[in-house]
Amino acid sequence: MQEIFEIVAAILVSIGVSGAIIVAISKWLSGLIAKRLEQSYQAKLDKAAADEFDLLIRRREVYSRLIKSMRVFLSSKVPATNDEKNEFLRSYDECCLWAPDEVLKAIGEFLDISIQNSKGQDPVDQKDYKKSYTTCIEKIRQDSGFKDTKFEYRFVNFS
Repeated sequence: MQEIFEIVAAILVSIGVSGAIIVAISKWLSGLIAKRLEQSYQAKLDKAAADEFDLLIRRREVYSRLIKSMRVFLSSKVPATNDEKNEFLRSYDECCLWAPDEVLKAIGEFLDISIQNSKGQDPVDQKDYKKSYTTCIEKIRQDSGFKDTKFEYRFVNFS
């Protein structure tokens, strides 16, 4: 009988030791897998942040050129040259590629007013024209990182 108890005890001890080994290996493997998943997720987050930053830099460059070239639409005693008009068209095309819909909508409304104004049939009130221009600048500033901008564009004319 004692022999049976020794066999049963040996079986229980071996199961206990194997169980402990299995638990330890499982814990180690799960920790390793969790660490690799965390690293993978962090790498994806880092790439998304870098891509977003690159997009912001690109948009700022495009917006800078666009705003400078949009001056051809504002009243001036000297008409815009073909080079200035072409620069606006290039900047506008780039903006269409990189800007979000909200910015493009504001620019589109400004262009509609500009077209209506250039036809001369029904002249646009200069206040509405300037408001549309400043709305474009506001939307561009918001998309460039100044979400809560309170900036008010002031028109400057030299006599």
